[in-house]
Amino acid sequence: MSGTINIETSGYDSVGIGNISGNARIEINDCKVKIKSEGRKTIGIGCMKGPVYINTSGDLNITCNGNNAVALGSLDESDGAITINNGKLNIRFNTHMGSGIGAINGKVDIEIFDGDISIYGEGTDIVGIGDPIGVGDIKIHNGMYSIQLFATIALPIGNIRRKIIIDGGNIQCDFPEDITPVNSFGTPLVARIITDTDKFSQSVKTVEYAYDYQATSSNRYPYIKVYLPENIII
Repeated sequence: MSGTINIETSGYDSVGIGNISGNARIEINDCKVKIKSEGRKTIGIGCMKGPVYINTSGDLNITCNGNNAVALGSLDESDGAITINNGKLNIRFNTHMGSGIGAINGKVDIEIFDGDISIYGEGTDIVGIGDPIGVGDIKIHNGMYSIQLFATIALPIGNIRRKIIIDGGNIQCDFPEDITPVNSFGTPLVARIITDTDKFSQSVKTVEYAYDYQATSSNRYPYIKVYLPENIII
């Protein structure tokens, strides 16, 4: 898929790009997509129920409003994977229960490489990236993440297992006390604020593993927020 696409959908069950019954396989490359989807149940890109596979590097602007809503992913009894390779995502959603990127219930694995992701959500029980009552794995490698949620129960990144893997990125959100992010090797991470550079790079080395943590600044924030093992000196 390429070019510039504008979509508006509304109805009892509403899907912008994808299908109702599942087994949705969607790839978006060098493309600008603007979607507004409204309904009792609503999906921006993905499917209502069942397997969903999404791979995107595009510039996506998605707005979803409904009793149950997912901007990018699937609603119910879901499995599959969402992969974001660079690109831009601007997501706004308002729902009783839902997710910006992910699913409500199921096992949709999410992996993000770089990119600029902005999520704003309002509702009752919502998550920015992940599954409110699902168990999909979530892995973040670099990129810029701005997540603002206003809800009775609000989880910026995570799932019912309260698990999130971070190996890089400027992560502009606050995790609840019962969530401790880890790296790919299972080491707990703590937040650090970086104010003296526009591009942050840190080698993380132990006797068991090594990786490089990368993060870049954003003009929307006065600092870079990173997540590193507590014993790493920067």
